[in-house]
Amino acid sequence: MYKKLFLMLLTVASTTSVLTAQVKMNYNNSEKISLEGKFKAKYETKAVEIMPPDLNSAIERDKREALTGSKVLYIAEPITTNIDVVKSCSWVVDGNNVSGKLTLKAKDAKSLSINFSDFYLPNETEMYIYSKDGEMISEIITKLENNKNKSWASPIYKGEELNIEIKLPIENKEKLNLVVTNIAYGYKHIFISKVGGFGTSGRCNFNVLCPEGNGWEGARNSVAYIASSNGVALCSGVMLMNTSFTSTPYVLTANHCFVYDNNVTGWRVQFQAWSAICTPSQNSDGIIFNGTTLKANWNDSDFCLVQLNQTPTPSSGITYAGWSRSTTSATSGASLHHPSGDVMKISRYFTPLQRLDNVGWFINGGQNVFAPGIFHWRVQWPTVNGSATSGVTEGGSSGSPLFDQNGRVVGQLAGGPSSCDINAITQDHYGRFDNSWTGGGTPSTRLSDWLDPSNSGAITTNTTGIACLTNNTRISRFSASHLCTGTTQSVSLADVPIGATVTWQASNGAVSPSSGVGAVATLTPTGSGFTTITFTVISNCGITRTFTRRVTTGLHLDFPPGSNIALSGNFSPIIGTTQLYTIPLPDSYDSYSCVATPIGFQPPYPYQWQVQTRNINNGQIVAGVQVGTGIANVGIEVYRCGVLAGNFTWQIMPVKDPNCDYGFKIVYPNPTREKLTIERTGPTPRCVAGFRTNNEVLPYEVKIYDSYGTLKGSQTTKIDITTLNVANLPSGLYVLHIIHNGEIEQKRILLE
Repeated sequence: MYKKLFLMLLTVASTTSVLTAQVKMNYNNSEKISLEGKFKAKYETKAVEIMPPDLNSAIERDKREALTGSKVLYIAEPITTNIDVVKSCSWVVDGNNVSGKLTLKAKDAKSLSINFSDFYLPNETEMYIYSKDGEMISEIITKLENNKNKSWASPIYKGEELNIEIKLPIENKEKLNLVVTNIAYGYKHIFISKVGGFGTSGRCNFNVLCPEGNGWEGARNSVAYIASSNGVALCSGVMLMNTSFTSTPYVLTANHCFVYDNNVTGWRVQFQAWSAICTPSQNSDGIIFNGTTLKANWNDSDFCLVQLNQTPTPSSGITYAGWSRSTTSATSGASLHHPSGDVMKISRYFTPLQRLDNVGWFINGGQNVFAPGIFHWRVQWPTVNGSATSGVTEGGSSGSPLFDQNGRVVGQLAGGPSSCDINAITQDHYGRFDNSWTGGGTPSTRLSDWLDPSNSGAITTNTTGIACLTNNTRISRFSASHLCTGTTQSVSLADVPIGATVTWQASNGAVSPSSGVGAVATLTPTGSGFTTITFTVISNCGITRTFTRRVTTGLHLDFPPGSNIALSGNFSPIIGTTQLYTIPLPDSYDSYSCVATPIGFQPPYPYQWQVQTRNINNGQIVAGVQVGTGIANVGIEVYRCGVLAGNFTWQIMPVKDPNCDYGFKIVYPNPTREKLTIERTGPTPRCVAGFRTNNEVLPYEVKIYDSYGTLKGSQTTKIDITTLNVANLPSGLYVLHIIHNGEIEQKRILLE
């Protein structure tokens, strides 16, 4: 049983949904929207009535869940539909544009949400979805929401009425596709009033902007709630810092949230969902990110790490929470979370955490319930006269971060029996961060590979605002990689954080000047060699990062580290075939050429050594070389500053195609007097230098020499059986030469 898993049918999303952009919600819209809609058009009334589902099974399910002590909370039932919005809308033409509106009504629904399939918004489309009178409304929905799966899911809206309104150019209307395939019919109140928060968590919980949250401003900007892809589960999570000080958006939550819904590509993560005042609670719009990617998870410490598919903007105010993998118990701290789907709350503890394994608690007169995982921190929430005084956790808090006294994450909520009830057990159990660090020993089961990619060995990091991070800072693509003698060129940084200080240093003395201030280093070479330019960037938050660029000068060739200038390919290829050879290129060059040069004699047959194709892949040349006869050098010539700077070749020794192994084994009669017959054996010799040409049959030559080496006769033919007239030659011993394919076969002949 996952005590803190808050189940809420937000929407019945397709498990293959991939959301590609961000849409904000306004839960407190002050602009009343009339029947003319957002675009002020004279619409005809077009409404689709949705038949309410049978709720008896849902009610019985809720009763069963209550008896188990589970904190599962269901609020809706799915209804399968097939509503073509484009065909069902009321359309009004306004100049070059057309506006459409469709209303969905489900009697007595406490809330509604919808799923689209065959979803596509053309260029210049504006779409809004809002509740009755526009009390809750999405911000503008555009083509940025289009995705390869053609699916999209809405947030939850209050009440029994939902409006879809669209505006786009007339010529684009035929491209518009919107089909509602599911509607989530809410049967429980989650929006008590316009000033009631997202949920109704227990009375002992405190809004994060109350005095109890003072000093936790950085932490609250890192905490989010996570809605599952199928819209059934709600958990909490936290954005985590990494040792490289980049804004890579890793979010930590509970593994049992992942077990419930492993389609993380459809998860929706909302930050800054807090009430703007301490009391009374108010709804908060927050910032929603759609879609994540799984990086690691492990059951034993109940952790799951995902990466958002979008990176927050520097102006978002989102922070990356620091963490500690120390095994020492925190003496005090807090948990920030979304109990019962409410706006963000804070729970404080003031006694040291207990380090326990495989802990549980008793419910219903003796049933032992265990928190997910094995390795836990147990927290004791303060009480007075049996009542919690500093907050607890509830359904929807699963995966929420546990912070130590230094504001660093030391775990995420696995489960526990705490509640605001009088005399309740006010303890909870969090998966330990230090155990998650090493996890199951592989990148997919531990945190270390993702949060410490450089293997720095750091034990802690500090909470950092995204505006302080330098994820986008990089060496500019326009920077020089080689400096020719007598020229002046620049190496520079791009996207340096505002307010950061930048200095640079050049190594090896190959350029002038050797150091400077600012994001641009203007350099003049002092000879042939190389230099490493190192930029040091210190953000206005005090974070230091370095960026390097290796630059060659003069005629120096700088090959990639580890390349060893090694050719890869077949060094004993079959003659006439085309072989691929991979040859490394230097890091910088003006131009290059591939070469295939024969060594020594090459017979004048149609298939010669030659480079037929060349492509560059990952800094290497992939050359297609036709293999000729004889040994050849294959390699590259590299040009720098307009002259040949290097020539690197490798020797290739080809072999004959075994399928071209034929001979002239039959010469008869022998001895003879008047005629000598030569018969060719093996395949028909459509071969050139050991390679079958599959075109013309090539000729061969027959020559006869006397015992003194004097040529006595010859003839050239293409036929397989030929006759040589020897009647005019005197008796004696002769040598027959059969010349084919650049080779000579010899036969001894006796003339009687």
